[in-house]
Amino acid sequence: MNIALFNGSFIDVPDTEAYAVIMLKGARLRGADAALNEKVPGLLQKSLGSQASDRAQALPITSNELTGDFVLLQWMKPLKPTDSETELKARVRQALDAFIDCARDYRIASLSIVPIGVNLGLTPEDSADLILDAFLNQTADGIQNIALCEIDTGRYDKIKEHVLNRVDQAGGNLSCSELEPQIPTNLRVPLFLDFSQLPNKNRKGPQVIQQFARGTGGGGVVPKDSKTIDWSKLKDAFDANSGLPPNFAKHGEIGMELTNWVLSESVRQCVQENRSNPWEILHDLSCSDIPFEMLAFKDKDGTVSHPALHVGFCRRLASENADPVSNFAAKGCYRLLLVANPTDDLKATLKEAEQIQEELGSITLPRFEIKSLIGSRQATLSKVLDEIGTGRYDLIHYAGHGHFDSNPKKSGLKFKQGFLTAQELRDTILRRRKERRQTAARAGTTDPGRPPMLVFLNACLSSKMIGSGDTQARVQASLAEAVLEAGVAGLIGNRWQVQDNSAATFAIKIYRALTSRIALGEAIRQARQTLYDSGQPDWANYQFYGSREVII
Repeated sequence: MNIALFNGSFIDVPDTEAYAVIMLKGARLRGADAALNEKVPGLLQKSLGSQASDRAQALPITSNELTGDFVLLQWMKPLKPTDSETELKARVRQALDAFIDCARDYRIASLSIVPIGVNLGLTPEDSADLILDAFLNQTADGIQNIALCEIDTGRYDKIKEHVLNRVDQAGGNLSCSELEPQIPTNLRVPLFLDFSQLPNKNRKGPQVIQQFARGTGGGGVVPKDSKTIDWSKLKDAFDANSGLPPNFAKHGEIGMELTNWVLSESVRQCVQENRSNPWEILHDLSCSDIPFEMLAFKDKDGTVSHPALHVGFCRRLASENADPVSNFAAKGCYRLLLVANPTDDLKATLKEAEQIQEELGSITLPRFEIKSLIGSRQATLSKVLDEIGTGRYDLIHYAGHGHFDSNPKKSGLKFKQGFLTAQELRDTILRRRKERRQTAARAGTTDPGRPPMLVFLNACLSSKMIGSGDTQARVQASLAEAVLEAGVAGLIGNRWQVQDNSAATFAIKIYRALTSRIALGEAIRQARQTLYDSGQPDWANYQFYGSREVII
């Protein structure tokens, strides 16, 4: 038997006869299943009312967009919280055996499949073992070619290493190959813009930024170039409007001016040649004020396009104090701390909180345990600090007022009792991380004391940073910097003041996308596009620090 490894979606496998799909009762279509259902509209959706069965169904495919002829669909009953890992593995093995029987009935010799059970708590290696064991034990007239597909690069690398070890152990009974993606390789590699090498952080006059863009053709790097930036132009363009984002009608014009201001000619050329690639922008505090999200280019037909609307787009902070912990494994259950309207004067945040709970509560894979603190009676400053201090939460969402001030005691997230300052937030997260590491050390084990994987501060000025390089400013760290220094892997916040309705729309759109296993970067892009299409300037307001590829 041959197993072909594919770092991509199973609907993109170049040559297969069938796609194996497992669905749990009550779970919505997401990830590869949702993508497959889009290619063959309604095929899986029509089966949502089917009852769980020990036998798999073979659903014929009539679409010319897919190479396969069938979808092999196996229903499973929902798992109980008390079910053990052994029970989970047994259920997965039963489903695999059902696929084998169904494939034999329909004379299917090649099958595409994803690592089953990983989102329920199995490791990628355990899932690969179950798949290999099932197909190696089938009869000689069974499936001969398996395409094992994983779109997440981190998981894929683990699976690849493990499968290659199994091949060595299996002798001649198992062979392994690797499928090439059907899209150009360079589209999978981000366009990397580096603004972190600043010779001088005094912004009183024009400043030269040493910058380079890493191209994707063979991993080459465009030679370093420099660009003189007049900070007064940036301030006049982006901070003269009482802390509000620029007028929507001028976004294209301002975006093109910004591109000419901050990108050298050679870097602009590199960017133009790699327009379809996702963007990663590395910068230090001095460049944090630059609204890179507004960068724009004029297309050949004369239309203006913003890369942040069309490709994955993220920032990374280059800071000696930043300590990102981004190696998060997929989990069967995520815990969310949801804080909304702590000052009782933002009605839109109530709708935001209600719909977030509705979206996350409607799915069973993965499960979300939500701790909701809504309104001033529940969302007190001390209560929120206590909850963050438990270290239980994978995600923290705050929907309320934010304030940025040079006085750290008057800057932060607003509660009726006062401000949750940057220093309090950072120290609370770091203290819990330290306690977990110390407890593990005393027990003779290891625990990295992971902080939340995502903090969403849906508040005005929540991602604005203190850009000066003097000592006082370094002590008075901004909210965004404090969160990143605490090791949080992902941060979403606002550079300017944000409109209440825009904030609610953006947040709901993101969580709706995340529940479909869409990567975080793409979820944010879709949310930006929603605001842009409705003419709301806040599409460019949101800043995202972290990894585009995180899938919850």
